[in-house]
Amino acid sequence: MQQRGFTRILSDAKIKPAAGLTACKGGHFMKRILKIGMDVHTKNYTLCAVEPVLGQEENILAQTQVAPDYKLVLDFIKKLKTQQRVTDKECDIVCG
Repeated sequence: MQQRGFTRILSDAKIKPAAGLTACKGGHFMKRILKIGMDVHTKNYTLCAVEPVLGQEENILAQTQVAPDYKLVLDFIKKLKTQQRVTDKECDIVCG
C-alpha cells in the first residue's frame, strides 16, 4: 500500500455508519434498496413500493394509482423518501 502512496491503513479504524446505512462484514456499508413496481397503461399507472428483506417476504411500503404522467411518478418517489426518512445517500430506488 505504501508503494501506491498510502501512508495509513484503516482496517482497524472505528467507522460508524451514517443514519440509514448498515455495516457489513469488512466494514463496508450497504444502502437500503426500495423497489417500485409499475403497471403502465394508457389511462393510469399503478405503483407499488416494496423493500426486500433477506430471508423474508418483501415489505410493502406504499401503493397508488396515478394518471399517466412521469411527474406523478417522481412525486410518488419523493413522498416515499420522505415517509421512509431516507436521502439519496442512504437509499437506492429501483423502478421498473
